[in-house]
Amino acid sequence: MATLCALCGAAAPTVCANCGTAAYCSKEHQRQHWPEHRPGCFPCTLQRNEQLGRFLSTSRAVATGTLLVKEWPLVAGPCAGARPLCLGCHCPLQSLQGPRPGGYRCTGCGAAVCDAECEKLAAHSEWECRVLGAAGALLDGRPELVLPLRCLIGVRSGTAAWKSFLDLEAHLDKRRSRPVWEERQKGVVEVLRAAGLLAADGSEDELLQRVCAILDVNSFEVRGPAQGLAGQQAGEQLRAVFLRAAMMSHSCVPNVQLAVDDQLQLTVRATCEMPRASALKYNYCELLETTVRRQEHLREGKYFECSCERCADPTECGTHLSSLWCPHCQAGLVSPVSAASPPRAESRTPTAPRSRKRPAAHALQRMQQLCQEIVDVLERLLPGRVSRLKGIALHEMHVAVALGGALGGHDGEAHHLQRARDLLQASLHHLQHEPRESPEGRLHLLALQELDAVEDSIRQDMVAQLDPHKSGGAQATPGKARPARRGKRRQ
Repeated sequence: MATLCALCGAAAPTVCANCGTAAYCSKEHQRQHWPEHRPGCFPCTLQRNEQLGRFLSTSRAVATGTLLVKEWPLVAGPCAGARPLCLGCHCPLQSLQGPRPGGYRCTGCGAAVCDAECEKLAAHSEWECRVLGAAGALLDGRPELVLPLRCLIGVRSGTAAWKSFLDLEAHLDKRRSRPVWEERQKGVVEVLRAAGLLAADGSEDELLQRVCAILDVNSFEVRGPAQGLAGQQAGEQLRAVFLRAAMMSHSCVPNVQLAVDDQLQLTVRATCEMPRASALKYNYCELLETTVRRQEHLREGKYFECSCERCADPTECGTHLSSLWCPHCQAGLVSPVSAASPPRAESRTPTAPRSRKRPAAHALQRMQQLCQEIVDVLERLLPGRVSRLKGIALHEMHVAVALGGALGGHDGEAHHLQRARDLLQASLHHLQHEPRESPEGRLHLLALQELDAVEDSIRQDMVAQLDPHKSGGAQATPGKARPARRGKRRQ
């Protein structure tokens, strides 16, 4: 913790109450320093130890939902294997008859962009357009070249941010002996050198290999700008580098949630209460993958093995995601001998044949059961009250509950509506921090509308019980109307 005033360097008795890192000798100096301090005033700080290396840690005790990191990407671009994207707005390039013609070429470099407006966007004009000359067609159908080229341009600039980029973990020694090294050499290094964008004598080969390694190890997959009318279509998958967020350590039981808005600004929030000096833990794997698959992903892509409490437990914190049904009794579960080894092959049982279509009421009951099982698993793997996955599962469960009440008749409908309301309120709590233009943010807005409808139905039901003559027999349950609203959301 700082003990000298951030403005004048004098002895400082107080620190910023929000981040707990910047110290000040007086309230006046804190006020004067605020414009400079504000962009980085978040309650986390960079620490280092032998086990984790550099990592972000809370600088004070934080509550659930506390904003820990907020930053813009240093650089972003298409993922390898992506369909053709505009290099300005990162939207798909469509046919000449489409609303965003894909036949337009940047007048500066010849790269494929949507139109004259997109060629002026900073994402293109301040990066590859400056060095491509008239060789923009080199990037056609080769999205894997875009981000390494942009990073190479940035590294050559020598700014402080790009020096920090080069300080990110690359694991070059481990990559040299693996196929990925030769793949990047042939698919990126040699292609850019042949195009005259890399030193012909090979002196920059090692630098570009480092750039590719840093991208593979530290970049985040993010969703690009939403598309379609009112942004109803999710954006394309992109890769982006966030220098501060890249310092989060890994755990298969995370304590933070990450969100990225349409402008690619990233926010990280605490999913549970965290005491001071707690490491910010983010799950760099798919949450519901088994331990074997997660460890394989981390070894191949991140070059380390996880030793968190979930990976050390063969039952995966009691969720049994890696377990199989016992082939003998069909009642117990067979867990791996160790967390990193799969169950034996002979314990696998053939998939049960699908049952015939069941009545609607039974299907809705099964839907509730499945959603509850998912929520139970997420409660163990995502502790806390901020989780988009929980929010989505709870929203789906409320639909089944409301529809089940409508099918069950008036007697049980009031109880189902009250439970549907409770599920919606819980879903809204989990989704409250999602960017408004994201699919989860739009689901949050939809849930608010549905909550109003459910509460209105509950009020009508109470009035009908007090005076049946006022109900008029025309009450429409939200459960009967809900499928239409859900269909609109999924278009």
